[in-house]
Amino acid sequence: MHIVMVEASAPRSFDYVEDLVAAGHEVSFLTESLANYAGTQGFERHKLAARVIEIPGMRDNEDLAAAVRGRLGPHPPDGVLCVHDHYLVVSACLARDLGLPHEPVATLRLLTDKAAVRERLTAAGLGSLRWAAVHTPEEGLSAADAIGYPVVVKPVAGRMSVDVSVVWNAEQAARVLAGALQRAHVKRLLVEEYVAGRAVAAQLLVQHGRPMLLGFGELLPSRADNAVELGGYFPARFEQRGAARRFAFDIVRTLGIRDSALHIEMVLTATGPELIEVNGRAPGYVVPRQMNLALDRSLPLDLAALCTGNRVDEPAEPVAYVALRNLTSARHGTVRSAGVPADLPDAVTDCHLTVRPGDRVRPARANHDRIGYVLAQGFTREAAARAADEAFARIQEGLAVDEAHGEDGDGAHGGRAVHGAGGPGAPAPAGQPAGAGSARTEAAPDDPAARTDRYGPHVVLLLDAGAGGPHPDRVLAAAGAATGHVSVLWCGADQAPPGVRDGWERRYAGAWRHAPGGAGAAEALRELGREHPVAAVVAFAPGLAALRDRLAADASGAAGPDHTAPTTSAPAGTAAVHATAGREAATAPPGPGHLVLCLVAGGTVHHLDVVDDLGSDADGHRTLRCPSALPAAAREGLRAAAERAVTAAGVTTGTVRCFFATGAGDIPGSQEAAPAPVPVAVSPGLDEATRAVHDAAHAGDAVARAVSAALGNPVRSPGPARRAALLRVLAAPPGDFRVVAASTADDLCDHPEVAYAHAPLAAGDVHAGPERAARLSYAVAGPDAAACEAAARRVEASLTFRHTPMDRTHVVIVDRIGSATWTREDGSPLLPPERFRVSVLSGGARVVGPGSAPTDLAVRTDVFDEPEVVRLVRHLHRSNPVHRIAAASERLLAPVAALRESLGLPGDTSPFTRSLVDKAEMKRLARRAGIPHADGRVVYEEADARQLLDRYGAVVLKPRELSGSQGVSVCADPAGLRRWLDERFVPGGFLAERRVSAPMCHIDALVHEGAVVAWDVSLYRTDTLALTRGRPLSSETVDDPVLRERAGALLERVVGAWRMRSATLHLEAFAEGDELVFCEVAGRPGGAGVVPAFVATRGIDLRHAKVLIDAGEDPRTLAREPVAAHAGWVVHYSAGGVLAEFDDSAVAGRAYHRELLTGIGGTVPRSNFSGTGLSTHVFAESSAAEVGRLITAAEGGVRIVMKPLSDPAGTPDPTTGTTGTADPTTGTKGRQEPC
Repeated sequence: MHIVMVEASAPRSFDYVEDLVAAGHEVSFLTESLANYAGTQGFERHKLAARVIEIPGMRDNEDLAAAVRGRLGPHPPDGVLCVHDHYLVVSACLARDLGLPHEPVATLRLLTDKAAVRERLTAAGLGSLRWAAVHTPEEGLSAADAIGYPVVVKPVAGRMSVDVSVVWNAEQAARVLAGALQRAHVKRLLVEEYVAGRAVAAQLLVQHGRPMLLGFGELLPSRADNAVELGGYFPARFEQRGAARRFAFDIVRTLGIRDSALHIEMVLTATGPELIEVNGRAPGYVVPRQMNLALDRSLPLDLAALCTGNRVDEPAEPVAYVALRNLTSARHGTVRSAGVPADLPDAVTDCHLTVRPGDRVRPARANHDRIGYVLAQGFTREAAARAADEAFARIQEGLAVDEAHGEDGDGAHGGRAVHGAGGPGAPAPAGQPAGAGSARTEAAPDDPAARTDRYGPHVVLLLDAGAGGPHPDRVLAAAGAATGHVSVLWCGADQAPPGVRDGWERRYAGAWRHAPGGAGAAEALRELGREHPVAAVVAFAPGLAALRDRLAADASGAAGPDHTAPTTSAPAGTAAVHATAGREAATAPPGPGHLVLCLVAGGTVHHLDVVDDLGSDADGHRTLRCPSALPAAAREGLRAAAERAVTAAGVTTGTVRCFFATGAGDIPGSQEAAPAPVPVAVSPGLDEATRAVHDAAHAGDAVARAVSAALGNPVRSPGPARRAALLRVLAAPPGDFRVVAASTADDLCDHPEVAYAHAPLAAGDVHAGPERAARLSYAVAGPDAAACEAAARRVEASLTFRHTPMDRTHVVIVDRIGSATWTREDGSPLLPPERFRVSVLSGGARVVGPGSAPTDLAVRTDVFDEPEVVRLVRHLHRSNPVHRIAAASERLLAPVAALRESLGLPGDTSPFTRSLVDKAEMKRLARRAGIPHADGRVVYEEADARQLLDRYGAVVLKPRELSGSQGVSVCADPAGLRRWLDERFVPGGFLAERRVSAPMCHIDALVHEGAVVAWDVSLYRTDTLALTRGRPLSSETVDDPVLRERAGALLERVVGAWRMRSATLHLEAFAEGDELVFCEVAGRPGGAGVVPAFVATRGIDLRHAKVLIDAGEDPRTLAREPVAAHAGWVVHYSAGGVLAEFDDSAVAGRAYHRELLTGIGGTVPRSNFSGTGLSTHVFAESSAAEVGRLITAAEGGVRIVMKPLSDPAGTPDPTTGTTGTADPTTGTKGRQEPC
């Protein structure tokens, strides 16, 4: 097919030609002058066109058919394509005259006249903005006064944001109107009501009158003085997407568009979509490229099909998000350096600069002042944004401009004057009062009047996310309709939620100050006033009313004794503060009834509307309706009562809510005089639900009205609601639960009736507590209440909300041993699954499988990798809140205690745990309680150890926080101590104490609620350093009543001194003379054979008792009948290697408990910890003598043959124990040996 293309748009001017030719089309390119495109990106691709035809003065030539006659080659054209505003009408005339498909010329003439478009849409009831077309400055001032400031002033037939100004007051309006109408190309101006909100653009193809939406693009938010598009996203997902789609389609039908591409720009306000402008062509600049990448289709080929009358492919879902970032200069000057850096992120698809060193640039005033762009593609919007922002920042770093002074820097230096991407036909820019911002914001003028002209009057907002008011981001979005100069005093204890401050920075001039709880707010306000005079201080959150009152009192001199409306001429450093009465506001609705929303300005009460609060249903779902369904007379009665109540309360300014109970608005049938209704509450401020339902029903939003009134602008009557609105607050069930799946706010936004959606509970979130929480709030709008109710039913039928109850206590067990920790002897779970959710992090060899009680989650991991354990537990806590954490191994006690505290969980604290882990702290507590103990100290200097050695002749040196005799050394002479100091000494890491040459006993006990529940005492048959000498370690219960009495007394003293409530203890002491000398105490079960031996003699599993205590349970429930009066055990250790032979037949038959670390052929690590060895034998008998005989037999009668990994024959291990190797967590400090 032969396509005649009329002009193009910069900077990628010839992308269309390239795509069309690549698809096999013949292209004839018509232009006023090809030289206009010289230097644009891809200029050389114009050569792909079959012919370039230059026609000077083409813009105003509606007889192009005559101009091209005989110049279009041998093939007749099949279609005329135009993407440039200025040539749409002449292109349609050309197509008409050539007998080709085209949009009616009259329709395109309409689209080039913004006033005519506004008139047509207003007549059809589309949009609510007030506007007027004017020919003179006087007409413009009159229109602006009637509309109300701020207003937007723009040419009726302009493009690329040239000569567009936001005007804040009459003085500025007079200058802007006079200047704009003096320009030769401006004949009429459009004066429009200014609104704030999210700026989006609908990209449509219309064929045979049927609109097809390719998608929405979103513009980055920018300051009010900024008419330059700084970038954005395609596609865009946003609240009111369904309403915006319907709005765009209604525009198409109302304007009678038949066969065109459309670029419809709109702003999404709290009250619904509002039109910015309709463009009768495809988007310009690099947006077609952005759309091609996102949709994986060719927009040029779509337009070729459209202009030739061939069927346009149906829109499909996007395949990616594409982020656009535009570059501008922040100052007048000459480019010193510029370039695209290498190695940009892979997601960057396009990156281009239109300037080079020596070029002259200026601050961006309109879109043609952009000097480059970045496009980045990603599967998510966030991924695309990250890549685009990174590339943008790197390009900016390399862009240097030597500043030139003066209003226009074009003549300041030699070189090209660069005006970006205007393309042919763009009017030459000129200076204007309201300059546009840039990606690197131009410095604001210091003159207060100039700053007000640029940004509007200075407003200070008091904000807090948790003060019962409207959401801060909603307030910030709406306040921009009254001013572009907003400073924030953030009064929350925490920083603002993510995105709130970022959104403020993009939208506003001003400053941000953190005043937690109002602290320092008065001084911050004075500081802001010194920088730029403050015109008003506004708060909407009821919880900030008292703070606003205090600020009002501090600044009362500025507003006058009557708190009259402020002016922008207040002295620097002062503020006219609009305060409400400092009464406590109701943060929760009083119940079903009616709410009169008022706006008080200068002491006059203005009624915004009456809202029906229908209360909550049986499921806790709340409904608000606006406008009220009460009869008109009843509504008037409530308004009058509200006015009296507000006046009586002394409220002189701001939003106020008056609550009336159900029945207060009833009109009696026969009574001549009914009692006047009285509100149950008068609450200054605004809440989110009331704001949302009011704004969904009205043309003007409540926040913008209140800020405007605070600035002293006349309060215009809102009039009746333009439509009905219904707000539903859907409640979650009560109790503890985790959300499994839930509809998001985005899921609702394609419903055209949905005006507002907020989803505080999302999948993965957790709710705790008996109260109901709001899971989703949304508002629908429609022509009447019945339509709203029908829409609400459709919305709620589409919703998803699934949750899993969390009525079980979630216990995380951090364990090094394996499933025996959480499994009872009969294989059942230690913690009943109907009451407990159990998650296990274990380093044991057996975590799941036969013999292991089932758990909700079991993860085998290195439990001594503290950061990993913390990460795993925090992840569990996010998805299923953890209530308790249990650990029974000494090395895990301190990290688990710290983790508990970081999550705010009950259980042993870090200070208590330290007293059971740090041997130096144990000595301190024993000394304070007068408990006999071996004299010692922490070794910081070599002299500390020498002094003890000199005093006692032999010292024990032990790491402060290791267990199982790890790293313990005994030094009996200076030479041995010298070796220890040279090889092992770490200042502050070891405790040195007198060596006690006496038998050692261990006392094992269960303490609950401060009382000893069960205990036993045993004597080691050798010292606990047996492992270091290659010998087994053994122990047996004590039969001596005197020793038992002393042990019991020591236990009670330790329990008291440590202030123990519930614990399992392993206490070691020396039987020296007639007293027991305290050695150390551990807050966990003893190792080796202690646990099964205690079960045999006392009927309680101490390991299980420790887990139950940590889980908040009563460990006494474990008690069962003991099987014997006496017990003892033997542990054999290993030098490491492969177990070639194990024979314990001499004692196995008599063992109460027998445990072997591995089977024959299994690999066994070298033992380095006395609590765990290769094998453990426990004996339980009625007499201590029989237990002793069996222990002796086991010590010498167990045959162990270890095969080193390099020795195939294997060698007997005559000692069944060897010197330990380095502890993996402590390096060489883990060796256990005498000095």
